[in-house]
Amino acid sequence: MAAGDGQPVAPSEPVYPPPAYSPPPQYAPPPQYAPYPVAPPPPRQSHTGRLLLIIGIVLVLLLVLGSVVAVLANASLASTYSAERTVTDYLAAQKAGNTTVMQANANYLRGDGSFSEYFDSSGLSAMIAIPQNTDIKDVNVASTTVVDSNTSTVNVTMTWGGHHVVRAYTVHKDLTRVHYNFYPSWRLDIPFATIQLSLPNQPGTISVDGQTLPQGATKTIEVIQGFHSVTMDGTDLYDKFSAAADAVEGSATIALPGTLSPPAIAAAKTAVKKGFANCKSIKFACLNKMYYAPNTPGFDYFLIVPGYGNVFYSNYEYTLTRDPTANIHLAVKSEPGKVSASGACAYTMTVNGSKKYFLKGTWTGTLSLDSAGSLPFGYDLLLDCLKSKA
Repeated sequence: MAAGDGQPVAPSEPVYPPPAYSPPPQYAPPPQYAPYPVAPPPPRQSHTGRLLLIIGIVLVLLLVLGSVVAVLANASLASTYSAERTVTDYLAAQKAGNTTVMQANANYLRGDGSFSEYFDSSGLSAMIAIPQNTDIKDVNVASTTVVDSNTSTVNVTMTWGGHHVVRAYTVHKDLTRVHYNFYPSWRLDIPFATIQLSLPNQPGTISVDGQTLPQGATKTIEVIQGFHSVTMDGTDLYDKFSAAADAVEGSATIALPGTLSPPAIAAAKTAVKKGFANCKSIKFACLNKMYYAPNTPGFDYFLIVPGYGNVFYSNYEYTLTRDPTANIHLAVKSEPGKVSASGACAYTMTVNGSKKYFLKGTWTGTLSLDSAGSLPFGYDLLLDCLKSKA
């Protein structure tokens, strides 16, 4: 813009007074920040506190371990002293022939008329000496039935001496033997068996498992259930004889033979032959003796011969056609030392030295031992050897 003379006038600038001097501002120093507080370390435990802590932990572990051990121990002891274990231990002892363990854990039942020697330690040992009684295997407890608080029935299967056996054992708590104040032992009942003896007349001494029958023993003998051996000692009449009695299932029958021994049979035949040759006991048919007709003129003598009719003779003689002891029958009588004897006989009758007639019959008799009951036999014979035509 022009002012007056037409000269441009520079625009006026406001004139500012110089600023008053002021000292540079003074800045407050930055605030000083305190560091964050650090958590103090936990107070150090004393030695006694640490020990108590360890003891507490150990006690807890011991209690836990003790509970586990107690449970395991209870299970083990309950199994060890159980009815089932008693039965299997007994059968294992029987297999091993350990009669001490067997007797300690069993009641051997007996009936009326039994004899203690077949149920005591000697009887049990004699029984176990028989091999079949230790032949026990494949034992298995099938089940157990609780009868009452003190009694159980243990059902077992096994193989015994070749038999498949199913047995129910009655087992009782033995309160006289208690273990750890809580676990009683048990005893199992072993039934008795019977051996029925069929004896011949005048038998020899009888023994069962090597033990002689007591005086007064009958033909029914009670024994522990199992295998047994019955023996009859030899006599002048009988040979020694033994038989196995299988009484595993409860009873057995043994028949002892009444057949004479070979020496007794030979002695009997000798006695019979002597009897046939003894003319003192035979009046009209003595062997090997010549009989003559009376020397009476005008008479013809004859014999009535069975099957032949009237046979006229001047003389005649009897001889044996065959041995009368060939088919001898002998039977021991109930009377001590006596044996009945019988057989067939056959004679040849020779008339006048040439004519022969053949006859047959039977004979019987009693043979007797001497006063001491010993051989040889005496004889008493009755001959009927001319009964019929041969």
